[in-house]
Order: sequence, then C-alpha cells, then structure tokens
Amino acid sequence: MNTKETTIGVSILVTDSKLSQELRSAVNATPGFKLIDEPTEDQHSVVLIEANGSQEQVLKEVSVLKNKGYVGGVFMTASNYQQDLLLSCIQMGVDEFLPSPLAPENFIAALQRYQTKHLSTLKPASSGKTIAVLGARGGVGTTTVAAGMATHFWNEGKTVALLDFSRPFGDISLFMDFEYEYSWKDAVTNLTRLDSTFLRSLMYPYSDTLQILSSPVSSHERNDLRSKGIQDVLFTAAESFDVVIIDAGSVHDNAALTILEHVNEPIIVSLMSLTSLSSANYILGLCKQVSPVLANKIKLIINRYSSKAIIENSEIQQITHKEIFAEIAEDHDKPLAAINRGLPLMQAYPNCSSSKDIRALARRLTEKDHATKKGFFGIL
Repeated sequence: MNTKETTIGVSILVTDSKLSQELRSAVNATPGFKLIDEPTEDQHSVVLIEANGSQEQVLKEVSVLKNKGYVGGVFMTASNYQQDLLLSCIQMGVDEFLPSPLAPENFIAALQRYQTKHLSTLKPASSGKTIAVLGARGGVGTTTVAAGMATHFWNEGKTVALLDFSRPFGDISLFMDFEYEYSWKDAVTNLTRLDSTFLRSLMYPYSDTLQILSSPVSSHERNDLRSKGIQDVLFTAAESFDVVIIDAGSVHDNAALTILEHVNEPIIVSLMSLTSLSSANYILGLCKQVSPVLANKIKLIINRYSSKAIIENSEIQQITHKEIFAEIAEDHDKPLAAINRGLPLMQAYPNCSSSKDIRALARRLTEKDHATKKGFFGIL
C-alpha cells in the first residue's frame, strides 16, 4: 500500500473544543488524512486521546483499542501526567505521547511519522473476500466445510478460488473427483512470475467460475509451506476472484497462523468432543499469543452438532473461552456418501441439514456487518 494513495482516518477525543477545532482543521488541510467520528471505523486509523481524566479509565481505553485491534495507532496528550502513566502507556504500545499544549503542527508531524512507519510496507487492498477454514483436529470436517462454502458461492454466481493448503493431507481433489497437474508448490516456487494469469494457469478449472489450486502430491512438499509464499498467493487470488476459500487443514504451525492472519474471516472447526474442543482451545490460545486482532476475529464453528450431545453449548464456551459463531448439524452418512461419490456435499445433497447450515454460515461470513457494530464508547 503506497502511503501517497492511502487515506488514514483520524479521530480526535479531546475536551478542549478550541484545541479540537484547531487539530481538526489541520487534519483537513493535510493530504492523506481524513477525520472520522468513530476511531473503530478503520483498522489503520489513528485516535488521539486526552489523558487528563482518570488514569484507570485512560489505560482501559488504550487497552481496548490496542489489544482488540480496533485502530492502527493511539496518540495521547496530557497537561499533567504521572511518570507511571507514561510508562504504562508505552508498555501498552501507545505510538506517540504528545505534550500539552499540543500544537497542530506537532500533531500533523506525528501523524506523518505514523503513516510512514505503519503503512508504507502494506500491500494494496484486495477486493475479494477471503475465508480460511482450520480444523481443530484431523477428521472434523474441515474440507467438507471449505468445499461446501466454495460450492455455495459458485452457485451464487461468484467467481471462486478454492485453495487446498490442507496439511498433513490435501484431499480436495478426492472430495471433488478430479485430477490435476499443478499445485500451490508451483506458485510459491515461482513468486517472481506470480500474477493473476500465472496463478490461474496453475488452477484446476472445476467450472468457468470455480477454480481450484491443489495440494502437492508429495507429503514433503506439502510440509514445506512458508509464510512468504502464502501471503503472495492469497493476495494474488484475492485480486482475481470474488471469494477465496482456503482449506487450512489441521496442522497448527506458523504457516497455519499466517493463513489465519491474512484472511478476512478465519474460522476454526471443532466437534462436540473433549479432545477436539481441547485442541480448539489450544489453537485459540496460540492466536491470542500471536495477535490480539486475530484472537478477536477468529470464529468457532461446531460441526456435526447435536442437541442430544452430552456436552452443552455453555460447556463448549467454557472449554474454548470462545462463543460459538455457528453450528453445522450432524447429518449421519450424508457427508461420507458425498465424498464417496466425488461430489461436494452441497451438490450431492443440497437440501440436507448440514448443507443448509454451511450455506447459512457462508452467507453470514459475507454479510457486510455480520455483527452489530458498536461505537467506541459502547465497546468500553
């Protein structure tokens, strides 16, 4: 993302109306920045917070903004501040601590430093919706869910890329009954050539609007998945298709975390068993360690859900420390029968309960706002 082509949102939360107006005027007069009312409107936005109130409240605001990834940058200003407040803010990742009285030119200079530091290396925003499906364990239905959502979007008239990054095994070709010549290995070993045309040449044309990038046949090649290659393939696919679905398999390593970090909608699929839920909790914990933003946006999907199961929803949430985003009904032999027929579940049994739930999940993930958006002060 070129900083000269990017407009950064700026939210100013100061009590002095005269100072606020001066700062707002300075922002309006500076190319590359725009005023926004809510600091949570854009993950690259900057918010200026006045630290003249309760120290505890100020720290709470900073913690929410930084740890949940609601904004890109936090600036603070204060006329009377204690040394421990300054140290606490630095520890929480405050980008700039600006002394008061704050001159507009100093504020603009700080904004421009943020722009250079945080946005100069970002890639252009892509238009395609990206969804990654990671399994808590092997055999939880990850590929069934990924292939099902891809089929749904294809039926909806979208151009769809289905990327088989599944490890330890990549089985989409078996689930959808096709043979292929190329795989993602050919993409990640030729990154200098990687563009939309080259990527499409490596994909199996399941239909005119559903293209599949398969997994390497060799287990050694499948396990040689690297973060750099993943990012480039994802960006290129998102620039070329309306929707990109990634089967991320059930190996929980840096490559899997990279996939989750670089998509719009990361989801983890689990069954209603203690072993599966324990694995889901482990992965969610890893996400929290790696990125608070990722931990906040990853969604828990319960596959083969049954209201008659011994484990209740409340227990699932206690084990995983995560709310259930969606449930996919237990459908007995339908998913296995679809695999044996070489058809996605959505094609083989479009009206079965699990197909209906996968369609509902896909629609919910691609709604413009699948959760009610709260204002900043409503979040606290």
